[in-house]
Amino acid sequence: ARQPKSAPHYEALLAGFWAELGEDHGCLRVGDGAERAPGILTLEVSDVEGEAVMINMDLEGIAITTGSTCALGSADPSPGLLAMGMSRKRASSTIRLSVGEGTRAEHMSRAASTLGMIVSRLRSLARR
Repeated sequence: ARQPKSAPHYEALLAGFWAELGEDHGCLRVGDGAERAPGILTLEVSDVEGEAVMINMDLEGIAITTGSTCALGSADPSPGLLAMGMSRKRASSTIRLSVGEGTRAEHMSRAASTLGMIVSRLRSLARR
């Protein structure tokens, strides 16, 4: 019942996150332009395993998940992402962020800066 009222706020939080993350980290929005549930953002983090990002974000106190809800708890890539035509490698490099009633702009700012730092670190480790 609150969704129509909350959706613009959720979308503003995600837009702020995306703007703060910037274009430097090679993250792509999955399903950009498609109809989706408000407050959920799925990103493909190229050249990085989504699970590694999730673990590192968790160590920083930020909860994200990999893939999509239809694959929750599975080590396999999301069937939904595969059905969208993603390769297994690309689907394995996705993460999902969700916002809710208690989420504030400062939370999203911290998430964006932390994600940027983690992605940079993981990519530099992969190049070694």
